[in-house]
Amino acid sequence: MERYVKTIEEHLRKVVSTHRWDWDERLPIFLLAYRSSTHETTGVTPASMVFGREIRLPGRYDDRGTTHKEQSTTDYTADLVERLHDIHHFARQHLKIASDRMKARYDQLANSDVYQEGDRVWLYHPTRKTGK
Repeated sequence: MERYVKTIEEHLRKVVSTHRWDWDERLPIFLLAYRSSTHETTGVTPASMVFGREIRLPGRYDDRGTTHKEQSTTDYTADLVERLHDIHHFARQHLKIASDRMKARYDQLANSDVYQEGDRVWLYHPTRKTGK
């Protein structure tokens, strides 16, 4: 949640006026853009993670996959649950890949050879005084 708020703050800072009184007018359009943009780590949009489909953006006509077939509520729910399961599985795979990449990068920096065999090092070993 903190990262989400920080992202909103960073982007709003770029578009609000110099007086900073109009941030609340810019928030809905930013949220629309954020929810319809593919997240770098998960590989899917926040809207598809929640709703199981992409948001229809104004001014964008794309009728692929919009064939509206009559479905019972039970069938629609089953399709939606399956679609959400597939989207979340896809996102988890991408999160795992990103996590492995970050771990490899961290391990490379953390385990770099700072000391060579035979180097003198200082060992910090404080002694505890009883009663204090």
